[in-house]
Amino acid sequence: MPPTAGQNYSMQTQINALKESMEKGFDEIKRMIRDFDVRVREVENREAACQPVVQQRLDAAWRKIDEHSTQIKEQDARLDAMNNLITKLEQANTLLVWLLGILGAAVIGWLVTQILKGIA
Repeated sequence: MPPTAGQNYSMQTQINALKESMEKGFDEIKRMIRDFDVRVREVENREAACQPVVQQRLDAAWRKIDEHSTQIKEQDARLDAMNNLITKLEQANTLLVWLLGILGAAVIGWLVTQILKGIA
């Protein structure tokens, strides 16, 4: 049995209501996408404005790191030179201790002989 005119009208009304609802939904989705694009563009513009500043700061940081590494290398060279000097001084100190020990023994021996000559 075919639908009656009233049923056709009611179905047409429902279809029109669904159509309007879908169009509103699509319009809302389009608006949301446009808003999202605008936000993304704003973020990109802000980042583009910040990029030179960040790049300059990074360059300055790298320069400081290079300066510090140069200073550290210089300090390492100085420390190596000081270590070599300390080693040489330790060797000289050991040699002087031996020489003064021998000289002290000789002086004591001479004093003992002088004392023994004076007693005899």
